[in-house]
Amino acid sequence: MALDYFASDQTWGNILAHGDFDYIVIGSGFTAYAFIQKALDLDPGAKILCLERGGFWLPSHFQNLPIPFKMVLGGPSETFPWTLSRKTFETKELRFLHGSCPFFGGRSTFWSSWSPRPSLDLMRDFPESMKETASHEQFWTEAQELLNVTPASQIKDGVFDTLQTAIDRILERSVHNIPTADYAESAPLAVGRRSPTSRLRFNKFSVPGPLLGILERQRHLSKTNQGAPLEIMVDCAATSMAKGDDDDFVRVIETSKGTLSWTGNKTRIILCAGAIPNATMLLNSFENCRDSVGKRLTGHFVTHISARCPVENIKGWKKEDTLQMAAAYVAGRDPKTGLQYHVSVTAMNSPNPHDDEEDAARECPDYAAAATLDQLVGSEDYVVFVCSALGEFTEANPQNNIKLNKGADPTCNVTLQYTLTPSDYSCWDVMDAATYDTIKEMAGGDEHASDIEWWDETTHGWTKTKPAVDTIRIPGVVHESSTAFMGPKEEGGSVDELYRPHGIENVHVTGNALFPTAGSWNPTMTMCGYAQDLARRLFDLKGRAGCEASD
Repeated sequence: MALDYFASDQTWGNILAHGDFDYIVIGSGFTAYAFIQKALDLDPGAKILCLERGGFWLPSHFQNLPIPFKMVLGGPSETFPWTLSRKTFETKELRFLHGSCPFFGGRSTFWSSWSPRPSLDLMRDFPESMKETASHEQFWTEAQELLNVTPASQIKDGVFDTLQTAIDRILERSVHNIPTADYAESAPLAVGRRSPTSRLRFNKFSVPGPLLGILERQRHLSKTNQGAPLEIMVDCAATSMAKGDDDDFVRVIETSKGTLSWTGNKTRIILCAGAIPNATMLLNSFENCRDSVGKRLTGHFVTHISARCPVENIKGWKKEDTLQMAAAYVAGRDPKTGLQYHVSVTAMNSPNPHDDEEDAARECPDYAAAATLDQLVGSEDYVVFVCSALGEFTEANPQNNIKLNKGADPTCNVTLQYTLTPSDYSCWDVMDAATYDTIKEMAGGDEHASDIEWWDETTHGWTKTKPAVDTIRIPGVVHESSTAFMGPKEEGGSVDELYRPHGIENVHVTGNALFPTAGSWNPTMTMCGYAQDLARRLFDLKGRAGCEASD
């Protein structure tokens, strides 16, 4: 892979000596792909260098690969480029923040593929410019097409089929019975086909293949002088940036493989490394960023609940001879605090658990919240529900933050802290109650509630008693957000409407670092939409500059 796709030592030497780029993209995950795709779609001649701190590991999402690749999930795939505060570690419901994936493609090879579209009213305290951008249908259409987002009801691959139809119908009719829920929908999943004629009906999206496809396309275009090659350098960590002495343009990037430098003002740096690494880079590079970056830290806390009910309790559904799955999304809010939650539902009936194991592992929307073989064996005449619920941390908690420490390595010299407020606990309680209500509605409503059995992790078996709270609240914060949110500096904001840190002309931030509040919705598709918007804005800015120069 290094020989055929990534920059060689000789090429890197030439880049260090003579590199001339329109964009230097730091990171190779979702937002890097979204930005690069849109920038080159608008201008195939744009010169782009992409820097990835890790190497090449997986060619696709690990669930698209043979089942033994399940062993790469977790420890082998994560690194933790920060120091955790003692308060976070001692908070039993939290304990830690899930790590980064320091490989080509980033977390895209391990994500759950849920891609909901938040309404504008769920973007609480987002600046008007971000809301206005998201108010256009094209914003969402392009992001959905980028990730191949498909509602579970439209997968129709024989696995997401009749049970999916039944679960969708039940939740549509009964969502009003979940007191705090706003709506329910068939789960939007990034698993669709790249083209209408493709026969592949379930393939979890990940970045490595599509991004290398862009690289190949640009290579062919450059041979006919119709475009510029895309350069990707792996195993190269960007550590800091430096402004000029007499203006606000960055013209130096320090990396683990030497110093990138240039003299002009055209090169723009796109930070695509994630909410914590982006903040770390800004804190290490610019003293003026320390007034706002990292002062706010949000994200999601997690509950997992598993249950089962007899097949005959699923209204309007008759058991099939083959594996059946369904995925649904239920969203709501805590009426007391206004904080949001959602419940990701996976329902499954496996008539032959051992034979179905590989298909179930491949097609489960969220492998970290999936029915296990132990739960399926003995449940042949049951539908098993696995619900992963996410709730948002309040943004009004100054104890949640990121700060520089005295570490010597500038890629990880920060300390982060998450704590829980009464508002967070209130939302968590509401979310847990809504998750139980969601399961009850799917399992036949009040009249069949006594038939529900719950999975108890302490006994590793099914029981009629709901599990203890401390067994369903899963340690590990996810979807860290708000570390460099968009907004006026006087209101605590870190970046302007062109995604630039205040006072810096040619650095731009992507990802959910930009979000003033976390919401509860899975952020990937929205992040990609804003990265595409950034590419579009910079293209327009470049065009205006060209017109002014010609005038």
